[in-house]
Amino acid sequence: MQEMFNRLAKGSKPRAPLAPSTLERIRVTLRVALNAAIRDGLIEHNPARHLELPRPRKPRAVIWTEYEVERWNRTGKRPSVAVWTSAQTAQFLHSSREHRLYAAFHLVALRRFRRAETAGLRWCDIDLDNGVLMITHTIQRINGRLMHCPPKTRSSQRMVVLDRGTIRELRQHRARQQAETTQLGCVPSGYVFTNRRGQPLNPDYLYREFIKATADAGMPPIRLHDLRHGAASLALAAGNELKASRTNSGTPALS
Repeated sequence: MQEMFNRLAKGSKPRAPLAPSTLERIRVTLRVALNAAIRDGLIEHNPARHLELPRPRKPRAVIWTEYEVERWNRTGKRPSVAVWTSAQTAQFLHSSREHRLYAAFHLVALRRFRRAETAGLRWCDIDLDNGVLMITHTIQRINGRLMHCPPKTRSSQRMVVLDRGTIRELRQHRARQQAETTQLGCVPSGYVFTNRRGQPLNPDYLYREFIKATADAGMPPIRLHDLRHGAASLALAAGNELKASRTNSGTPALS
């Protein structure tokens, strides 16, 4: 069996190598069939349990440089995974400031929130006076229903210390949300980000709104998940500016 999977992964003329996801589906099907054979008393153990498959290669992220943007505008072709520069991330945040979910974009871009974490955030999880919040659960769409789920990993359940800019954006978002709830006569759900009916936000809806906001801002397309890389690029840019400030004046300049 291992030799068979090795050959399928390697490929041979004229057959191309199978994708890791296809190999995994084959293994799952094989394990199910052999488990049935165990139940029928035909074999004593499942040899497919210990098969080693090649790990799928993650696509390499492409930075939206001026050249890549020009090629995208000219041909319409885009990388499967792309990230913005720090300047592009800042431009998007500036252009989308009036969006009703701007604070959500802010958390994803600057605090590296996942979209399911953002959708699951509740006001009771946030202490704006002390500048902290807790990631305790997420919202995911499962079998057509929004479900409360634990964070993606154990380390994802965490406390986040908020900077002054994020605290300011959350306060402004809460004020707008309260005004919207009063105007529409909705019962507050307790969630930080909701749809226009005041109900918990579908993570897919957040993604679609981000795609629309990206197009409205005239930005090259990226996935909402890749917006999280903006936090690292902005932090790197801020670090470089801080080093330059120390070099020039001897003391760091903080904004």
